[in-house]
Amino acid sequence: MLLSAAFASLSLSFVFALGGVGSAAALIPVVHSLGMSLSMARPLGLLINTLSLSGASYVNIKSGKITVRDWLPLIIASLCFAPVGAYASTFISEKILLGAFSAFLFLSGLTMLVGVRTGGDRDSMGLGSQILWGAMAGIVSGLLGVGSGGVLVPLLGVARFSAKRIASVTALVVPVSSFSGFLAYLKMGDVDISIAAACGLLAVIGGYLGTVVMQRWLSQQLVRKFLATTMLLLSAKIIFTIL
Repeated sequence: MLLSAAFASLSLSFVFALGGVGSAAALIPVVHSLGMSLSMARPLGLLINTLSLSGASYVNIKSGKITVRDWLPLIIASLCFAPVGAYASTFISEKILLGAFSAFLFLSGLTMLVGVRTGGDRDSMGLGSQILWGAMAGIVSGLLGVGSGGVLVPLLGVARFSAKRIASVTALVVPVSSFSGFLAYLKMGDVDISIAAACGLLAVIGGYLGTVVMQRWLSQQLVRKFLATTMLLLSAKIIFTIL
């Protein structure tokens, strides 16, 4: 299991980095199909989300593209509610969780395929909206073991935020909610430290190599369409499996 999960983490992180996105949403169903339980696969996805987007968040903050204090309510809400989602997952059957995960994959793939609005001009969000959306994103992140970006990206797009602002907000919030959810699973004893360490390290390496290849030789838009199609097919495969 360790070798197969590590190989999946390395290869998927490389492939998805070609499109400039994280691999956790695809990694979870893949390692689950290899025999890993969902209770172990979810924290693995959260750890990889944390590692893959922390660097992007640091760069955005350092360059002044986003100010942390402007988005503190969103960050705190996602931080607090990710463990709620993690604990709630222990009371939900695997079939229901797989169905919810399939829906998440479908939404994420569709968002990547059609894109989000790029003509928006909004730059900020009210306190109530930040708390509400942060709570929603945190619960989904902890419940399914995926980044909250699958919730935030379409919501921010509909709310007419610019694509660059959406990317910077997502990179800021996802590592926080993911790490919070990961700690909750760690406390519940659902984390295999050896698998998490190996997969986390290889995900960083794969993500770095994929980013280098993408920047030098590939069209990101073409790769993102391929990845979106892959996620839609994974969604269909999960539905076929549970029916």
